[in-house]
Amino acid sequence: MVLDPIPHRGLHPRNLWNRTNQGMAKRTYKRRSAEEQIEEYRNQIQALESRLQEKERRDMPVVKEIPRVKKRLAQFAQLCVDHGRNDLSNTTLVFLATLERQAKNVLQER
Repeated sequence: MVLDPIPHRGLHPRNLWNRTNQGMAKRTYKRRSAEEQIEEYRNQIQALESRLQEKERRDMPVVKEIPRVKKRLAQFAQLCVDHGRNDLSNTTLVFLATLERQAKNVLQER
């Protein structure tokens, strides 16, 4: 039996990390120009202004609820088809199409 003078020297996590990452290149950073920074800040300002306008709308709770209503109506229409009530399904789908059209108009007004 041969005894290693420094047991487990090569298995230490620090030694393993140093061995595996010796050839890694340094990370390169690209500094943004002043124009790029200004453009980014303008975009952030526009986003904040649009969010503020959305919050000021009186009908915002209604607009937020539209996707949920559409999903629930689609589920109801499928339930109607599954149980042989195609008349109710067609009526629901027509109502859903009208709702989508009106919602699109409301969202475009913003």
